[in-house]
Amino acid sequence: MALKKNEVAKHSAVIQISNKITLFQRRAWNILLANAFFDLKNPDKKIFKIQLTELCAQLGHKYTNKKYLEVDKILGELVNYSVRWNLLGKGGKEIRGSAALLAGFEIVDGVCRYDYSELLREKIANPKIYARINLTIQNRFSSKHALALYELFEDYKGVKETPWIPMEDFRELMGLDNNEYPEFKTLKYHVINKALKEINKESDLSIKLHTSKNKRKIDAIKFEITEKTTYQLSLDFPPIPSSKEVETLQSGDYKNKLFNSLIKYGCSPSESEKYIKKYPVEIIERNLKYCIEEDGKGKIENKRGFIKSALERDFAFECDNTTNKKDIKAINKNNMDKIIKEWKDGNKSKEIEDKIEAYYKDAGNPIYKQWKSLV
Repeated sequence: MALKKNEVAKHSAVIQISNKITLFQRRAWNILLANAFFDLKNPDKKIFKIQLTELCAQLGHKYTNKKYLEVDKILGELVNYSVRWNLLGKGGKEIRGSAALLAGFEIVDGVCRYDYSELLREKIANPKIYARINLTIQNRFSSKHALALYELFEDYKGVKETPWIPMEDFRELMGLDNNEYPEFKTLKYHVINKALKEINKESDLSIKLHTSKNKRKIDAIKFEITEKTTYQLSLDFPPIPSSKEVETLQSGDYKNKLFNSLIKYGCSPSESEKYIKKYPVEIIERNLKYCIEEDGKGKIENKRGFIKSALERDFAFECDNTTNKKDIKAINKNNMDKIIKEWKDGNKSKEIEDKIEAYYKDAGNPIYKQWKSLV
């Protein structure tokens, strides 16, 4: 089988699994499969090997002792996690099964050694029904639902649409419990729409959702799949901008320059767009400068994770004692206006509502208990 660089053939049986595993667990398993793929049919090859530094790099991490412990934990969870597969019965036969994603692993002198159970190895070594998963594209997704759906769409892109998926099966594919997003409108907002937005922006596929109703209730969904004809994948992120480049943000088109600078720093396009919509310009500017300065000191291992945390907690503000109380109130108000707008637009999650209530409470505003009826 001819595969392109950074591509793995993944059997449909291990694509259509209950998605209880995390985003990084799924990424790591795909990388291990790609590493072992061409030796799976060799009966003399019992154990597969990959350098831990290479595994970390393909996961998007610089190898450190901390990342070593994280990868060790991820691999242990893959050994302990059993999955059910082929939930949609692709290929005309309803073949269902269960196995641990890894039979075992050990790390010796910086080398990860791992193996699969005979049943699972038989499946993944002979992928008569399979999808080609791009390992570079998978690293651009920030949610496990986006990666799980991307794999499903790659599985069906040859026929340009998925079959109709009953809502019960779809919830299992997404790894959702019965009490998670029980209404379709909340499921669509928090899971489907957000995942499709990432896939349509970051991958070589364009997806459209279709729904089916029974007695005025959505009982099944399917997805229309179109391959982009002009898609170009950049295998590497652009270089980090210099401090001088970031200072040019003070002039011209704020949003466009902020977007480009976030991309240069290592954020994906969807992440950059999300940050610009969510945070005031001044918060992005100062935290981007702060991240670049800290990165120059060698203090940052995961740039994308650090900029996300910096914006959420406003690291630059915490480290700057020159900002006065008037500035603080203005910044907090601008940030809260964005959050309130998100709530009004339909994101009524507990996390959002707790933030709004805490804002009014901290400000000493007596409406904080009745804010829902007043904002």
